[in-house]
Amino acid sequence: IVKIGEKLVEMKPEWVDTVRRLLPAYPGTGRPLDLFEREFPEVWHERFPDTPAGSYDLVALINWGVNKDLTTNPYTMKADAARTYSITLADLGLDPSAEYLAFEFWDQKYLGAFKGTMEIEVPPHRAYVIALRKKEPHPQFIGTNRHLLTGAVGVNAISWNDKENVLSIKQEATPGTSFAPFEHRITFSVPAGWEVKNYAVSGLDKSAVTVSKGSGFGAIAFSAKEKGEVELKVYFARGE
Repeated sequence: IVKIGEKLVEMKPEWVDTVRRLLPAYPGTGRPLDLFEREFPEVWHERFPDTPAGSYDLVALINWGVNKDLTTNPYTMKADAARTYSITLADLGLDPSAEYLAFEFWDQKYLGAFKGTMEIEVPPHRAYVIALRKKEPHPQFIGTNRHLLTGAVGVNAISWNDKENVLSIKQEATPGTSFAPFEHRITFSVPAGWEVKNYAVSGLDKSAVTVSKGSGFGAIAFSAKEKGEVELKVYFARGE
């Protein structure tokens, strides 16, 4: 359920942008992993076993700041400060021997690969929403900025062509407005030994698309003029 306390016409552009990324609401909910350990749970988990964006897990780390620690007797207060969360991947039902790529939604940041345990520091009064996808031996989709769930909503299909080394992504494109513009961003991994060779788009003008790269990842950004489906194909080559 998404409840909005303000009228849309009275919101600031950045508020509209936040609400946009929460809609449409997804018919499911995560579960708190620290229930009865904190007055307000801070670690949440939800599994998405079968979506057009593949199977993946979502972990939300919510640093409320001041919080009551229920694991002590008597109860003590957690300070209004940054906290480091240590997540054992096996507790999420994930393979402890496998590596998982982590992508944080709100900052649109690729966090790297984790195996066994994931340690993340969260500033006070911040929430990190982290998608975990099992690492593949080739480039793969790891996140989008369109929706909080980073794949379960808005992504229609993802496929990898092993013969042609092509990653194909079909996503619903939503136009922004002059008041609250919106640029779509899709992030994918670029493992060691791979490099982006070219890309193609259908459903919008290629001149409206930009490609960027970072350490171990790349991203495609575009703005849509009208609502519809966009297909992006990223062509890769094996580096020397």
